[in-house]
Amino acid sequence: MKFEFPKNLALKIPAVPGLSGFLQKMQGPRKEVLPEVSLACDFGRSKVIFMEAERSNGKLLLTKFQKLSRPDDKIKDSEFLRQTFESGNYRTNKVRISVKGQGVILRFIQFPKMKLEELRSAISYEVEQYIPFKSAEVVWDLHILDEDVPLPSGGMGMNILLAVLKREDLNKTLTIFQEAGLQVELIDCDALASINAVEFFSPQKFLHPCAILDIGSEVSTLGVVIGGKPRFIRDISYGGIDMVKKLKRKLGLNHAQALEQIEVDRQPSAEAQEIITQSLADLVSELKLSVNYYLDQVAGAEPVKGFFICGGGGYHPLVLETLTRDLGAPAEMLDILSKVELSAGLSPEIIKNTQGLLPVSLGL
Repeated sequence: MKFEFPKNLALKIPAVPGLSGFLQKMQGPRKEVLPEVSLACDFGRSKVIFMEAERSNGKLLLTKFQKLSRPDDKIKDSEFLRQTFESGNYRTNKVRISVKGQGVILRFIQFPKMKLEELRSAISYEVEQYIPFKSAEVVWDLHILDEDVPLPSGGMGMNILLAVLKREDLNKTLTIFQEAGLQVELIDCDALASINAVEFFSPQKFLHPCAILDIGSEVSTLGVVIGGKPRFIRDISYGGIDMVKKLKRKLGLNHAQALEQIEVDRQPSAEAQEIITQSLADLVSELKLSVNYYLDQVAGAEPVKGFFICGGGGYHPLVLETLTRDLGAPAEMLDILSKVELSAGLSPEIIKNTQGLLPVSLGL
């Protein structure tokens, strides 16, 4: 699966292997030879992760890893990326990246059964029905999740996952990486990259109805997988910044002091714990609404058996404990270290303390 890049696209990139490693696997064995060394960059709103890895004997060998805070306005994003890349001594400048935000739209739709070429042609004329943008403003791709599905109106149809990316956001992102001297070889979206990581690290649980919750700095994304396929994805207006704001307001802390209260290796004060729990109640409420909507709207929906939590706002033990208690299903992080080997110089403790941030880059 890959985005359609129209011929008049201002910025050109090489032919990419696909939109998502997860969806590539669904389509069967790849014909192209995977590179021995892969470089992924998770370029978030508040943090940047560079990760270099090799694949060997069903495991990933992490060879290099950097986690940095996004720079302030004193330095351009492209210059920051260039400096970070050069300081990391990476072996390739071909990078896999992921996108997230209002410019990324994932839709689950049904179409009458037809050949893939006919389906692409039909979507190109009807894509505006499913998005709040003009067709000229986006690039898109699709994947057939199910064939031979009975349609309510009669006849047989197909369940489709439609992925859309605003051209303006694509251009901006590609410019940043190109100016940094990096060659983009694959573009994914955060939700699908995280699902790809869950499939690799927890294959048994992945086959049962499970949810992946990425708690970002400003927006959280809930994805539900049934039988190894994504069936529901929704953005929620809640992020780690909401906890920070409430801690600052209630306890009179500055930004740095508030962040300290939710660091993964720190036990928050009793007052901070109560405030964090209060803040998470808003997230729990939105999650319950989303899960109920999924159960009501998705054909063949089954109750979610567990939640995999990732993202900068979600990997503190207090967050996992609160979500497990209030959602009635276990909330856990991926057990990354069980299937990852580390090169000399990479600390297992650092990876363990940051593994909640890693599913997107690992999924890439």
